[in-house]
Amino acid sequence: MFNLKKFQQKSPKQRFLLILGGVMIVAYTVLGCLFLFHDPMEQVIRQEGLRKIAGVCIILYAVIRFTKLRYIYLEDPEE
Repeated sequence: MFNLKKFQQKSPKQRFLLILGGVMIVAYTVLGCLFLFHDPMEQVIRQEGLRKIAGVCIILYAVIRFTKLRYIYLEDPEE
């Protein structure tokens, strides 16, 4: 699954992009949870259903980004 040797062989640019991708996944997940569970967000989006749909879509987007990031950077095609 996670190959530490392959991670250490990456260039600084690739390692930075991997870390930035991880930070963005966390940011999208937190934003989706804010849409779902944070009460003051009701003032921004007044319709309850629309707010929940937006939160779920943002979290699904974070999951898609995670699988893409995992496939591109962390998977070793020779395994």
